Amino acid sequence: MEKYTSNIELPINKKPILSCYGYESYNCSIATADKYVNKTVARIDDVRINGRIISDDSAFRFDSERKGLSYSFSNNELCFIASNEASILKGNLYTNVDSDVDISFCVKEQRYTSPWAYVSVFAASSISEMSSEAKHKELSPYKFGNHKKAGLFKRNGSNYLSLVQIVSQDDEKYWLRLSKRKSKVYSYSSFDGEHWQLNDCSYVDIGENCIVGIHLDFDEFFYCNWLYSNHLQIYCNSSFSRSVVPIDYFYPVDMLGFSRDNPFIEEHRIPNSLLSSLDIRFEDLLHKCVDLGFYMDLSLNERFINNRSAYSKRDFYHYNMIYGYNDESNTVNLIGYNHLSKLDISCESIGNIQKANDNIKSDVILRKFDMGYFPVKLDVSLIKNLLEDYISGTDSSERYRGICVKRDSCTFGISVYDTITESDNNFAYFLHDVRMAYFLVEHKRIMNERVKFLCERSLLVDDDEHILVLSTELMRMTDVLLSLVIKYSMCQTNNTAQRIRELITNIKVKDLKLCRTIIDGLQT
Repeated sequence: MEKYTSNIELPINKKPILSCYGYESYNCSIATADKYVNKTVARIDDVRINGRIISDDSAFRFDSERKGLSYSFSNNELCFIASNEASILKGNLYTNVDSDVDISFCVKEQRYTSPWAYVSVFAASSISEMSSEAKHKELSPYKFGNHKKAGLFKRNGSNYLSLVQIVSQDDEKYWLRLSKRKSKVYSYSSFDGEHWQLNDCSYVDIGENCIVGIHLDFDEFFYCNWLYSNHLQIYCNSSFSRSVVPIDYFYPVDMLGFSRDNPFIEEHRIPNSLLSSLDIRFEDLLHKCVDLGFYMDLSLNERFINNRSAYSKRDFYHYNMIYGYNDESNTVNLIGYNHLSKLDISCESIGNIQKANDNIKSDVILRKFDMGYFPVKLDVSLIKNLLEDYISGTDSSERYRGICVKRDSCTFGISVYDTITESDNNFAYFLHDVRMAYFLVEHKRIMNERVKFLCERSLLVDDDEHILVLSTELMRMTDVLLSLVIKYSMCQTNNTAQRIRELITNIKVKDLKLCRTIIDGLQT
């Protein structure tokens, strides 16, 4: 029997943006982990010009395309930060030179915002040549650096932009250096700052006067483009008591139960029958999955999971997602829904996890972050379509014919409010299940963030901030709703129930107004 002696914890967001229900909550907890969406896109230190360490930014000027990046310089470290989530993350820190020069630096950290995010050292005749709008064939900046999954050369008109192919592991430091000798430019790369590899650049003829510096191109936070293009449409079962998940976001799910909407999560399903026939030890399976970077989502008996409502009381089976283990303490890290029906983390003994998994016949789902090779662009047309479906209460599965399971006996969009209030049974269920109020708060919070995101991109006309005021008011109304539902759970009075019913009706009116205003203001 193998003896394990390691400790691994995969990146996770313990408070993901989508946090009410398991499926997309678990995906979001992976895709929004700090490792992938932190606004600090790069950290650079050991910046030297002609061998002298630069301790402040007085030697440089900064240019950021569309004001997507800002930076700070302290303790000899440059920290490049995304100014907001809506802009292209591209910038240049540069200095003018008119004689021979050497510039070098260490890239100690860079975020994986896209498959082609990179930091480089560059030389150009002017800063305008570094703009993505520079189309003239005589404009030829020379960029040398780390470009993951890239070829050696890219063309710009009849000139070459050289991108030295350094395929490094995530979190591995690397050094870049550029040397200008008269009108020639040479580039070097290193993984220790001492042993340098010369990258032949004999074709470069930059001229005596030029600019040199650090170039960053991280494209966009593609996850935000996807998030704010989706999670508009919602649906609920016509009878809440007939569904384990009474209300949820609409997203396409195929016949096997896989989400076909999230482009950032690679999913695999291991049939329980296969695991049983292979007779694999659970502990071996857990270690192998986490070691390979897979989050392990499986049904567990929460009688054996602390911080769960069923702990030590009753059998209750629910999917939890394992994201790490510690062999020194014989514990497992997992995320699931606590006794308050909120997403929370737990640290449980491997023995209890094995008890919780005994005699379970459910499949195991493996998840892994995967940026892929194709950028996810903001889909304004989809936003409009889903808003129109939302207002009309239309089943959005019609937009995904052939790949989407239809939600039978469900209501959609704005009709959800009527489903809550017009049935005494449903309204009683709403008062009892606080998750539904949490969900409405979450839906309106994401809408508020979406409005800000669209305004930052100048895709939503809002000169007097009318739309933002509307979305903020709506978000606050759902906050009040949640407070009243929690109050009702502690002291069940008819007065509080009536206030809740009236507030839901008012929220519907405000929601309709906001959606129509967004549709009218969206620029396509």
